[in-house]
Amino acid sequence: MSGRILPMRTPHRDRHGTIHVQGDSVDGFTVSHESSSGSSWGELHGPFPLGQSAIAFAYGLNRDEHEGVCNISICDGAVRHASPDVGLVTLPGEF
Repeated sequence: MSGRILPMRTPHRDRHGTIHVQGDSVDGFTVSHESSSGSSWGELHGPFPLGQSAIAFAYGLNRDEHEGVCNISICDGAVRHASPDVGLVTLPGEF
């Protein structure tokens, strides 16, 4: 799975881990916090029917539960689902 890490205004601190937005438009999107060591996960939130809803929840979770210091990793499916008209420009004749 690929994703993007979007840093918050506060510099990332390794001891706070990463909040992940995962899933797809078929099964829904979920949000969970991964510890900085990668050995444990927090509560699984969702499924959210919209990528946009899951992304908004992830930022709220970071703000409310983790003092805004976690990185947020958003899977490409949630980004595409939240912004379907945004993407790479294709030129006629490109494959």
